[in-house]
Amino acid sequence: FIIAIGEHALKIALPLAERFKAREIRTGMAMTKNGLKEQLGMAHRLGVRFVVIVGEREVRDKTAIVKDMDFTLLQ
Repeated sequence: FIIAIGEHALKIALPLAERFKAREIRTGMAMTKNGLKEQLGMAHRLGVRFVVIVGEREVRDKTAIVKDMDFTLLQ
């Protein structure tokens, strides 16, 4: 699941999602302008294991954040 925060991040996230899909990596995105908290909540409700977060800082630094959403590891 890819989370894009901001206009520039969305321009990076869309091709990234296509690259994942081309490699047969199941990928989804919220096509919304909701903030990080809302999009993380959506990913959690969908049962997504990993999210890739791309924000304005990540666009500038040419990086991304990968978050493991498996909360069972914490128990």
